[in-house]
Amino acid sequence: MTHPPLRGRPPRFTADDAVRAALALGVADFMMANVARTLRVTAPALYRRFATREALTAACLTAIGREQTPVPDGLPWREYLSALAEQLWAVLLRHPGLDEVMWTFPRSLGDPLDPTGDMVRGLTHQGFTTSQIVFATQYLADLATTSVALLQRRLPTPGEYPGAGFTDEHHFRYRVHVDTFLDRLTALAPDFPEMTGPLAVPLRHERQLR
Repeated sequence: MTHPPLRGRPPRFTADDAVRAALALGVADFMMANVARTLRVTAPALYRRFATREALTAACLTAIGREQTPVPDGLPWREYLSALAEQLWAVLLRHPGLDEVMWTFPRSLGDPLDPTGDMVRGLTHQGFTTSQIVFATQYLADLATTSVALLQRRLPTPGEYPGAGFTDEHHFRYRVHVDTFLDRLTALAPDFPEMTGPLAVPLRHERQLR
């Protein structure tokens, strides 16, 4: 629900304060009222900073994206994509619920999480087209989110800290799927498929992971 711009005394907290509070509550679960309560401000004060929950979610995704250490340029394409897969796994475990947000957030994730921008720039010098790189990087992003979502549903009560309940065995199973995909790309290189249509739906990957 969009709130009209509110007038009054400027809120005595920063946008970053609100983002940190929302992330602490959970990127998929926070409510504007709970964020305001955590900040000890009124809900109208929070809405002066962020007119909608979607706007605060976008700011959270931007903050998460800034947490990531860019994969070093100059790596061979397979090492680059492998490192990207590890980074995706780590960030999804660090922020429970991010997998859900990545599937359901109504805005393009290109702005807040940049799933292709820097990644494309990191591989273009190796001779692949933009559409080929988008296919490879987006497939890994989809694989990471659906792997975490599927494994999360199979966990016992995960605990009270990010990534709780996931084990080395879960990571190994994820890496099997990543390496299988990279093996297939190796067999096709340099003729990767190209991203030409809509993204795959989660159910397709869930069938592959069972």
